[in-house]
Amino acid sequence: MLGSMEIAERYVRLAHGINSHHQGFIDSYVGNPVWAENTAKTPDDLEMDCLALETEIAGMTDAARQAFLQVQTRAMRTILRLVRGEKLSYLEEVRGLYDVVPERVPESTFQTALAQLETVLPGSGDLMGRWQALREQFRIVPEHLEPLLEVINTELRARTKKIFNLPEHENIHFQLVQNKPWAGYNWFLGQAVSRVEINTDLPAYLHTLPDLVAHEGYPGHHTERIFKEQLKNKYSHAEHDLQLLNAPEAILAEGIATNALEFICTPHELPAWLLELAPKAGLSLTLEQCELMFTALGAQANLRGVRTNAALMLHQDGATDDAVLEYLQQFMLTNSKQATKALEFIKHARGYIHTYTEGYQLVHGALRNAERQMVFGRLLAEPITPSQLQAMT
Repeated sequence: MLGSMEIAERYVRLAHGINSHHQGFIDSYVGNPVWAENTAKTPDDLEMDCLALETEIAGMTDAARQAFLQVQTRAMRTILRLVRGEKLSYLEEVRGLYDVVPERVPESTFQTALAQLETVLPGSGDLMGRWQALREQFRIVPEHLEPLLEVINTELRARTKKIFNLPEHENIHFQLVQNKPWAGYNWFLGQAVSRVEINTDLPAYLHTLPDLVAHEGYPGHHTERIFKEQLKNKYSHAEHDLQLLNAPEAILAEGIATNALEFICTPHELPAWLLELAPKAGLSLTLEQCELMFTALGAQANLRGVRTNAALMLHQDGATDDAVLEYLQQFMLTNSKQATKALEFIKHARGYIHTYTEGYQLVHGALRNAERQMVFGRLLAEPITPSQLQAMT
């Protein structure tokens, strides 16, 4: 049997070999650079390596580590099947990669949310127009964006540090970018440092910034990567130097990130915080406007599953782009340009789109536990699989 470090090395080398055939499979790698070399293997050879590694993992005595590596290597085999041209159904692909099976959200859920918004949003007439009018009151001009990110980040870091032990040298650097399919992205650089990119193609709104910064930073992606790096340093589990995008660990990562703001800030705090931030954003807002916005966002949260349904329509049902765009505009309260951007992301993300909805639901369910701080800390620090997360709800 291979030793602990040998298994990690084979896992990392296998991932880099796969990435040479499927660019983007690796999200980040901050480990031994030698392990990232010699990736010129065929998919057939890589599949043999994967099967041999799975045999070694089956003999491990560390049950938690074994469970994590088993679902991760299953995702590797799924990617290799796709690389070799094997035809998988969309649900089979998603199950193999992410250890979840997405289900359609009943449209009645969306209709209930839209009915709630009808009663909440001021004015009359077209609901999308009323929602867009409210959002415009919170729109930020580009020159205010970068300073605001720093202010919000400082507050979220301070709150996170009161709960969890962050290393003194950890840090996040923000960078504004363009021509990306996403709103924000965390690039973990190692040594507890991240670069967070914010896409300025999309309009910036004050009410979305705390969630975006919490998602990418504290206590979201950046915080989780710090804890996984500490896990690697403490136990020599070098597989955590590697972060795979198309694998079950993404369910946990996005589940943490989509619950991050909700975990670190109570709902009644957010309107007052937004009011405090408004002058720094060049906005003149009242507490009533801020409270109204978060009431509307509470109703809109039930539209979370629209993208799940849209992805299933596109990738499973074979719906046309026009049909998906119409669906997005009907239920997401978006105009044509915004719906086109959402469709672009659904196409780009493919199965990954479900890591947000499925991850949110699983982590949200686990955090209903009375010891929610302890649970969130476990999620940050342990390699928990989606199936294990399901058992925690």
